Amino acid sequence: MLVSLYTSRVVLKTLGAVDYGIYNVIGGVVTIFSFINATLALSSERFIAILIGKNAPIGEIRKNFSTILTIHFGIALLVAVLCETIGLAFLENQMNIPLERMNAALFVFHFSVISIFFSFLLVPYNGIIIAYERMNVFAYLSILDAVLKLVAVYLLGFLDFDKLSLYSFLILSIGIFSFFLYFIYCQKKIAGAKYIWNNNSSLYKEILSFSGWNIFSSLSSSLSNQGINILMNIFFGPVVNAARGIAFQVNGAIGGFTSNFQIAVNPQIFKLWGQHQVQEFKDLILSSSKYSFLLISVILCPILLEINIILKTWLENPPENTAVFCRLIVVQIIVYSLSRSYVTGVNAIGEIKKLNLFSGISLLSVLPLSYIFYNLGYPAYIAFIIYGLSLIIEFIIAFSILHHSANMTYSEFLTKTILPIFKVLIFALPIPIFIYFNLQESFLRLVLVGLSDVLFFLVGTYIFALDEQLKKEIISRIKRIKK
Repeated sequence: MLVSLYTSRVVLKTLGAVDYGIYNVIGGVVTIFSFINATLALSSERFIAILIGKNAPIGEIRKNFSTILTIHFGIALLVAVLCETIGLAFLENQMNIPLERMNAALFVFHFSVISIFFSFLLVPYNGIIIAYERMNVFAYLSILDAVLKLVAVYLLGFLDFDKLSLYSFLILSIGIFSFFLYFIYCQKKIAGAKYIWNNNSSLYKEILSFSGWNIFSSLSSSLSNQGINILMNIFFGPVVNAARGIAFQVNGAIGGFTSNFQIAVNPQIFKLWGQHQVQEFKDLILSSSKYSFLLISVILCPILLEINIILKTWLENPPENTAVFCRLIVVQIIVYSLSRSYVTGVNAIGEIKKLNLFSGISLLSVLPLSYIFYNLGYPAYIAFIIYGLSLIIEFIIAFSILHHSANMTYSEFLTKTILPIFKVLIFALPIPIFIYFNLQESFLRLVLVGLSDVLFFLVGTYIFALDEQLKKEIISRIKRIKK
């Protein structure tokens, strides 16, 4: 997270607001498919993790992995062709790009398409690493990726070439390098990742059907996000794209807490369902949703309260609208942190058609609604509000499915998730808010708000959110450390 946020600061300073906005809106093609990749990775992980939970033979795991890899190769080719035809025509004829920067924008676009291709091929390897719960490998590779991106930013200052074109090329190179690292590790360390040709049409159909519905929902989300980016470009210009790009850097950094926590939980959710341990399955969803929310809330309060000084310290001169965009992104992360375990639960059960159909329609509606409101003269941030409402709808649908298919009750949700969260918030928030309203804006106030927030959230979580078994485990580990 720290490397990612610092990288954003240096990139904005090096490229400037206009070029950063161009990179965000053009390179946003990659962002579209990163959403799809995350969904496909969940699908890959689901099939393999359930087989592991059932103690399936290694040959069956290889068949599933190979089928998934073949499907992803086909999707990668299709997406690359669509981008280089329809996408390229749209860029050249519809986008609001300064004429003198069009050549650089084309470089960004073509490099982004190649990045998309390799990112799709990476998905099955990432999925099988997570399914086998090799979290240390996932962590090392993720950290290496972030550090390499920081190195790429510093190289911009030493190489005499167009900064925007060079940056997009360096990011592409890192993406290809990451793919080969995943590929080599899986070939050497994971027996289930060996490719074997499989012509079992029923398995292709099952995986395509499952992935297809997930792709529909994910693509809806991605199209809405990138569509909003394009609408902002058309209505407000590239500087607003830069502000939105910074907000999404915050989303990626802070949301990484939630996402990586969820990545660690997902295999267990899948395996518990595969082993028919329904009560343990429900308990894990309820508790992981609670802990995910509390984890993200530790940094939620200081960001919401002190976003202005954080942006000034981080970026020195942030583009207009950045603060309000960041606050709305944080609110979206709240909903996301609560809902992800429930969405994973629905994926484990396999009843994804209803969830992805209705959530996909809800997410797709964000784009036309935003267009209508922009035509009516509403400010740029209205799109964030509409998108946040669509995420709430997705959560409601996911819980409804688990209620009917796994007998998850509303009382369980209230008593095991919502009530502990509410108690922690009531305990933790008053002091940071009191400090915020009674001291003048300064770095000291930011530090005091942050420290009090962390302290009271930790104490509140221990008192109100942990069960007795976890409390005893924590005390036991502290005693062992003292010895």
